[in-house]
Amino acid sequence: MVGYCMHSTHLGAVGHTRVRPHTLSSTPIRHQNGLVVYSLSKRTCKKATRRGQLHLLAASSTDVEPQNEVTRSAQDLAQGIQDFLEESQKALSIEEAPLPEHPVGEEGTIKVADCIDASVIRVPSDFLAREGLKLTPEYTIGKEIGGGVQGRVLALNTADGDKTDKLLKVMKYKLATAVTGLDVGLKREWLIGQQLNTITGQDGQLHGFMGTGACLLDQETDMPCGLIIEKVNGIPCEKRLASEEETFADVRYLLEMCRQVFGYLDTAWTEIGFTHGDLNCANVMEHRGDAEPYLPKGFSDSDDKANKTPLFKLPGDEDAQALEFRIIDYGHARLVKNKALAKLPKAPGLEKSYRKWWENKGDVWRLLQDIAVTVDGRTWPAKDEAQVRMLIGLIRKVTGVTISAFFKAKGTYKYSGQKMEMPWHSNSGFGHQIRKYRMRVWAFSFQRNTQMRPIEALQWMKGNEDYYRVKYGSK
Repeated sequence: MVGYCMHSTHLGAVGHTRVRPHTLSSTPIRHQNGLVVYSLSKRTCKKATRRGQLHLLAASSTDVEPQNEVTRSAQDLAQGIQDFLEESQKALSIEEAPLPEHPVGEEGTIKVADCIDASVIRVPSDFLAREGLKLTPEYTIGKEIGGGVQGRVLALNTADGDKTDKLLKVMKYKLATAVTGLDVGLKREWLIGQQLNTITGQDGQLHGFMGTGACLLDQETDMPCGLIIEKVNGIPCEKRLASEEETFADVRYLLEMCRQVFGYLDTAWTEIGFTHGDLNCANVMEHRGDAEPYLPKGFSDSDDKANKTPLFKLPGDEDAQALEFRIIDYGHARLVKNKALAKLPKAPGLEKSYRKWWENKGDVWRLLQDIAVTVDGRTWPAKDEAQVRMLIGLIRKVTGVTISAFFKAKGTYKYSGQKMEMPWHSNSGFGHQIRKYRMRVWAFSFQRNTQMRPIEALQWMKGNEDYYRVKYGSK
């Protein structure tokens, strides 16, 4: 929660008001026009409010004349702060109340696009997701399994308490959405997810993307406050690659991830004009099950066993299994040249600033530059040198960055760089973190193929596979 503590309730001029952070507050998280925003815990807020020591920065029309954008922004921020405090106090009282015996949600549908009737669940304005709360006759809210400053993710169980393959994503601080814009972002994620749900494989199922279900709407305002999403059976690729002191070195895993993700992105672009806008290793997850990813025409053949999903035995597996990768988090996604675009709410101000920063940086570039920094300096099995070299070539082709690699066989190793090996070239060497930062700056500053399309990346991989196999062979 965010709030101000001050010792004067009157504001003569916002720019000259002295604001002193409360002694229970922690780290300042934003500065604007001389005002410092401090992060307060729920416990801190409850204690401070109970003692009457919080005086809200809520300038009325008689206090401040809205003469410029800075003043109006301060007033909007002040209103958001007041909303934060009000909602926190309300949440505290709700948490202490007994759970209702009947479901709190009312199910329905909304037409969001041609031939798409999306499910919605209307909930009371004071809805607070708690373990054991009956959301609908079908779902009961389970334990919180993740989340951050802006939202929480909870398990969804059946009415009998059994686990399901669904999760519930809910916003924090609904009353402060005028400042945060979270409701707009959540609505965009839901509507884009409904479009993605229409892209199915031959089995009629969505592959390659996290499925989205019903949206939770405030029954009084119709404002989105939550979203049911598919539970992906695996971990983020970022966690896999960074595990065990960054010793995971399965190039087949990385190349298969690239092939699948580029194939999914190309299909989504062709079908609905989808671009992700924030693609990195953290937003690609492993998914175990009947994995049979779809690729663009000419890149897969159901009768060709060589093109079927390979089996992977990952750390902790007893047996090798098929592995499908899923793209998650559509908070920064866009639909280009799509009829549904007109129904999407405009992106909030913070989102526009984010897009400006990453302007002209495509999904392929974003993913490969993240892979480059993540796996730079690793030691690979010598038998995989040809495939590692191909991965290095693809990264260099798109980002302009050349990663270092070591190849080990029978107690010896070979360095792949063009220059003399230095300590910072190894991921365990001195100064490697600085090297990784330099790689990101270099890729961002000296841009190469930042807008390479997924289909072009797939074509490059398919066209160069034999070249690297012949040149480096199998060790």
